[in-house]
Amino acid sequence: MFGGLNKEEKEFLSDLSKRMESISKRLEAQDSSLKESFSNLKKDLDEIRIESDFIHEYKKELENIKSSRKDFEESVEKFSIMQMKLYNKIVDNIKEDINKSLIPEVKKLQLISVDIKRYEELKEKIASFEKDIAMLKANLDKVNTIASGIKKEDFELTKFANKIFEADKEKIRLMKDNEALQKLISIERRRSKN
Repeated sequence: MFGGLNKEEKEFLSDLSKRMESISKRLEAQDSSLKESFSNLKKDLDEIRIESDFIHEYKKELENIKSSRKDFEESVEKFSIMQMKLYNKIVDNIKEDINKSLIPEVKKLQLISVDIKRYEELKEKIASFEKDIAMLKANLDKVNTIASGIKKEDFELTKFANKIFEADKEKIRLMKDNEALQKLISIERRRSKN
């Protein structure tokens, strides 16, 4: 496989090949895990969408995640293609291709790692939003319960206020009658004195 190379170069190439296979397997495992995580995340978001107007913002975040996932899958596919090209170039010219191709591949792996971190951060934010929405729903239920109780009590208070208003009218009428009687009594007393 590596004819015409010294023992160190052969060992180096063999070790490099094993590392690349290991990286490829890890990327495949992460891809599978990401696909499953995205599937679960979509189900959760579908349930949350019914709960509140806040979902509009979550949908935007989900679209960003989907876009990041697509970019990640494209990066993985590009990485696989470049890995094959790198292997073929190594056979033709070992030292030159290692210096030119391996460094960009490491940078791409670092970018993929950053994408994975972003995904985890978004996942945590969405979990936090879910908790906030659950609390909001519980508070809205409490407010609805209180509001229904207030309506009944308010109706009873209106009846009571009407009774007080009627009693107040009667009191004013009686006070006017009392004043009229006092005036009549006063007039009669004056007449009787004269």
